[in-house]
Amino acid sequence: MRITIVLDSLHLGGSEILAVRLARKFCMQGHTLFFIALQDEGEISKKITAMGAEYYTIGAPDGVRIKTMIKMALLLRRVRPDIVLTNHFRPLLHTWLATVIQRIDLYHVEHDSLHYRNKNKYLKILRFLLPGIKKMVVISPTLQSYFTNKIPACKEKFVLIANGIVPAPALCQSKILILCWISFGRIDKHTDVDA
Repeated sequence: MRITIVLDSLHLGGSEILAVRLARKFCMQGHTLFFIALQDEGEISKKITAMGAEYYTIGAPDGVRIKTMIKMALLLRRVRPDIVLTNHFRPLLHTWLATVIQRIDLYHVEHDSLHYRNKNKYLKILRFLLPGIKKMVVISPTLQSYFTNKIPACKEKFVLIANGIVPAPALCQSKILILCWISFGRIDKHTDVDA
């Protein structure tokens, strides 16, 4: 299966480290992995190529840009993934339209509600995007409660996986993600991808 993971950057951080660990498990299972970073390459770029995965960078400035959405659509058309995994609001926003148009299964991980609480427009946008997302993983019961209370019509979309890494991601043969979730919670200071 061809899997694309979309991150904000390839710099060393909690979500990036955990995404590389998940990708390594997928590669060991024989899946083809691609990373797309909205920003430039960083410290984990070498780890990605070492595991046999490819990465692409868009070099997007901060904020939401139509040009970035177009570049994302072209990249997804080029790599032809069966599944796209995003985390954080910005990668989701720049990836969503391309996955809907190209009919690619999209899964999203959200590990905090700060953006949604501080700016109501983000919650409204998420409410609009949810029909195009297969599942949205949240990393705590508090987040699950927050999103199901704010968007009750889509409560079946929210999947709780508490802080930590699901040790054995598994995919079924029919291109449907059964379990492929890692939580991107920042429990401790992350310094190495191989930990």
